[in-house]
Amino acid sequence: MKKSISVLITIILLITFTLLMTVSAANASAELVGPSTVRAGDTVTVSFKLSGKNISGVSGKLSYNSNQLTLTGTSQKISAPWAVEFSGNNFVAYDNNLEKPINSTKTLFTATFKVKSLAAGTTVKVSLTELKASDGKADVNLGTVSYSKKIAAPLSGNNELSELSVKNATEPPHFPAKLQATAPPSPLRYRSSIFRQKRSTARQRSR
Repeated sequence: MKKSISVLITIILLITFTLLMTVSAANASAELVGPSTVRAGDTVTVSFKLSGKNISGVSGKLSYNSNQLTLTGTSQKISAPWAVEFSGNNFVAYDNNLEKPINSTKTLFTATFKVKSLAAGTTVKVSLTELKASDGKADVNLGTVSYSKKIAAPLSGNNELSELSVKNATEPPHFPAKLQATAPPSPLRYRSSIFRQKRSTARQRSR
């Protein structure tokens, strides 16, 4: 009877310990963030952020449309002893010494892309798929996180003045859009010129 109770207690402790490990890993979450506006020809950098408790590693796959975006590079952002390694589009990030697990939100790496010549309104998307996080004892599937934006219209190259508003004054009629304003001469330059003239006059008198 005592032996049976002892075995039962051991089983309960093992189940409890396993559940605690699973909960620890299950607290992980991820996101992929980038700029609020994207235009054709832009260089766009997205950041992979991971949140959780006692997270010691994460793996996944970088996914994007190569007809729209060109990957120009990746950069590790989390400090040592963490390491981030890419093999093609697959990546793994891990605490190399199992000494500094993630217990808050950390940026693990960034990926930088060059946007190709795309029409305004085209949606570009970068994803991290097959994400799995681990606390060293249990894994949790984080699925897929994505960053997507519609290509904004190009900035206007027209630097002509479209409107002029003047308070307490009368606007010149038919104000030209290409009017060029000339700044008045600097008072300092004017005073300097007078000073040079005075010095020249003083020298002439001394002769």
